[in-house]
Amino acid sequence: MFHIRTNAEQLHKKYNERATSENWIEQVKNHLLAGKTLTNDFHVNDLLWQISVFAYNISVMMRIKIKKILERRAQYIQAMVY
Repeated sequence: MFHIRTNAEQLHKKYNERATSENWIEQVKNHLLAGKTLTNDFHVNDLLWQISVFAYNISVMMRIKIKKILERRAQYIQAMVY
């Protein structure tokens, strides 16, 4: 057993970080078919896993980029209206 000397806000932040990690693990398991092997060759499965993670990371980066573009577009439209 150990004790954490921190305030409630810091503890909440740490818990959210853990929750983010848990969500990522869940996404990997569901979207990338983690835990399932497609072939009997370890090296082929390893390569397929790495390609899947790479593709997933690209999709996340694209979603972030699109979100930023849409936010800027919304700010521009708000500025035009007001």
